[in-house]
Amino acid sequence: MFQSVLETLYVILPVLLIVASGYLANRMGWIKESAVDSLTKIVFYIGLPSLLIDEISRTTLSELFEMKGPYVVLVVASIMALLGYLSAQLYRLPSNQKGVWAQASFRSNMGFIGLPIVLNALGDEGIRYSSLILALGVPAFNILAVIVLYLPHKESSGQIPINKMFKGVITNPLVLACVVGVLFSFVRPDSLPIVDNTLESLKHMTLPIALLAVGVKLEIRKSIQLIKESYLPVIYKLLVAPLLGGILLYALKAQAMDFVSTVLLLASPAAVMSYVMAAEMKGDSRLAANLVLVTTFFSFFSFTLILLILRLLGIWIPVKS
Repeated sequence: MFQSVLETLYVILPVLLIVASGYLANRMGWIKESAVDSLTKIVFYIGLPSLLIDEISRTTLSELFEMKGPYVVLVVASIMALLGYLSAQLYRLPSNQKGVWAQASFRSNMGFIGLPIVLNALGDEGIRYSSLILALGVPAFNILAVIVLYLPHKESSGQIPINKMFKGVITNPLVLACVVGVLFSFVRPDSLPIVDNTLESLKHMTLPIALLAVGVKLEIRKSIQLIKESYLPVIYKLLVAPLLGGILLYALKAQAMDFVSTVLLLASPAAVMSYVMAAEMKGDSRLAANLVLVTTFFSFFSFTLILLILRLLGIWIPVKS
């Protein structure tokens, strides 16, 4: 038991320390919040697309069809979106908050938080599996987000720019990177040394910068204070989603690497982009920002619990460094 706890902490603590470095750098005045917006754009528009292109291009379509994770993520995201929306209806939340609750219940910050956890837990092989999950998950999350944010306003007189939002989905740099990665799988980047080396360099800078950006934005005291108004989506996102995913993966007899990477990605906190989309579609952007903040803070506790359970069950075997 003690050994399992140590192995779990070996995964979580390096990620947490990088986030803490960003948090302390902000508190010390070394990195301003205005600067982190630029860091975020570098990760979102350059780093993560490079990582996805590189990893997806090294796989085959047959590997994608053999995996259970991508399809389980689609099913779980749909169920959690429905559950979040129905819960908001039962709580009789204002129209501009219903879709925000639903979005926070399913939309994972896989790129900024999930991938670093997977890398520490499973190594490079886990990143490859995770990239394939993102290839289907990113477009699905965006489409589901448009739907749940649009529904509360469908009968209102105000017009939601639905065409604009779907255009945003198909021009999302992560979605485009997934498409390019699939195309590159027919012409492997390693056959083009310049492209291969460039992608390798860019992807290795991505995750540390992403974690530093998370740390700069983190507000610990505020996260604890806000849990009262947002506890249900937090529970859905950090505990129910990975539990449901784990049950489905077990029923489908998924391989261990597929199982663990999928569960960890499902356990990731609410995505930062959920705030942006909520603001664009007349949702309560304040609540969306709060849900991102709260789920991010508490995700480090839930990740620890989930990894410990997976280790005790013998599903997750730590990678040897």
